[in-house]
Amino acid sequence: MSKPDGPLSPKEADTLMTYVLDHYMKHYDAVLRKLGHAKSATRQSISDIHDENKAPSGGDYNELKEIQAYEGMWQKVIDLFACSGVSEDELQKIEIILNGLPHIIDKYYKVLVQQDEILQALIEELGAEKYQNAIARTKKIQSVPDLMSGLDPSEYDLGHVHKHAFMFKVPASK
Repeated sequence: MSKPDGPLSPKEADTLMTYVLDHYMKHYDAVLRKLGHAKSATRQSISDIHDENKAPSGGDYNELKEIQAYEGMWQKVIDLFACSGVSEDELQKIEIILNGLPHIIDKYYKVLVQQDEILQALIEELGAEKYQNAIARTKKIQSVPDLMSGLDPSEYDLGHVHKHAFMFKVPASK
């Protein structure tokens, strides 16, 4: 086995790549499942608002417009998932959005996420030490100049070119 800071053997490189790719695929699946739950929770919230509007006291139409905007956003994100690749950074950005849902959606979303046994298993697997070590080692390897070309990691950073590649306007909250 090579030193943690030294070059990888071909077998170690293959194992490292396998873990990092497996982690990405599980993270991708987890986020896609969470998006489906967010969409379902949004539909339930819209149904609740419609039911409240039928009540004698009426309801809040601004709240309904906000929730409907989320519903449209979920569909766009899910469609992009189906049509194109999503980077690990973009998966994390989507999860930040999912962690900031308005309360009316979030109350249903949390229940759906907790009840999804497959998602719960994925979330547990994502925290496995083998994945965390592989990701940390990969980041360390990618932080130094390339051994074959001598190029600095900044040469490979295309973030400035695709700065807005996966940007969605989150509906404004009250």
